[in-house]
Amino acid sequence: QRLLRGEYAKRWTVEAIARRVGCNRTDLEAAFRQRDFGSVHTYLIACRIAAAKELLRTTAWRVEEIAKEVGYRSKTSLYEQFRRRTTMSPEQYRERWKHAAPTPAVFALLQRLVRTSD
Repeated sequence: QRLLRGEYAKRWTVEAIARRVGCNRTDLEAAFRQRDFGSVHTYLIACRIAAAKELLRTTAWRVEEIAKEVGYRSKTSLYEQFRRRTTMSPEQYRERWKHAAPTPAVFALLQRLVRTSD
């Protein structure tokens, strides 16, 4: 898990991951399923989508740039996986987040209010 969370952008195969952690593919897949992570591939995709969400929330990067940064060869690949897991496009996610998140000024005000109420 730690390897994939830290190196999700690499072009991994399950065999390469198994070799890297010192076991065979079957044992690796079994360990992931035993911990309810699904397959190794599913877990890797989840790591990439989580990273893409973070970049969509915190940067103004284009989706193409984000796709490459998190390990996808194309914008289309990111779109497919993102939609499958969130039911929206990366742009829709960014737009919803923008409207849901407080502006920096509101956030600063909220922090001051919390500090003064202590």
